[in-house]
Amino acid sequence: MIPQTLICTFILAGILFMPRDGFTTPLWARMAFELFILTAIALPTLSVHLSDEIRRAEQEPFIEASKTIGGRKFHIFFHHLVPLLRERWIMVFGRQFMQVLLLLAHLGVFKLFFGGTLLQENTSFKPPLSVTKEWSGLIGGSLSNLYVSQWIALVPLAFFVLTAIAAALINDAVKEYFSASHESRKTTKALPDAKTAELKKAL
Repeated sequence: MIPQTLICTFILAGILFMPRDGFTTPLWARMAFELFILTAIALPTLSVHLSDEIRRAEQEPFIEASKTIGGRKFHIFFHHLVPLLRERWIMVFGRQFMQVLLLLAHLGVFKLFFGGTLLQENTSFKPPLSVTKEWSGLIGGSLSNLYVSQWIALVPLAFFVLTAIAAALINDAVKEYFSASHESRKTTKALPDAKTAELKKAL
């Protein structure tokens, strides 16, 4: 399987590297094209994962019962599948956010910065610059300073790592919240059943 970084590098190199005469496309077009490529790269694996989740969810007894009594696909999807898979999709979004951050960092190492790469006149001595000054571009543009002034590269790298850690912590917190809500639902459903059993014993 070809790594996603190499695919993005081959596609985006001709768009993000500044020609000698300057960029012929506006900034918003380059940013939109890169976002489109990053989304298209993630779609195959994401679609396979989501289709597997939907296929497993369709085997639930209440969904099969809804199909048996004549429920339409539109009704089953929005009234049964979406509430069932909504929490899992939120978790998938958190994981995809972290993967996009990692992919942007990899592209920064290849000098492909978000929005475009400015090539200075004397490229042998001056590193390329990021148009948007985003963190992955600052990291990739300052790698040549690691042996001279390490703090130039370590500052954006530290903030980039903190953002990734924050995203991971948010993802874990959301997962714990969903698991706690499931446990509370189970306990609230078990209480009426226990009271009914006690009444039957009393009778």
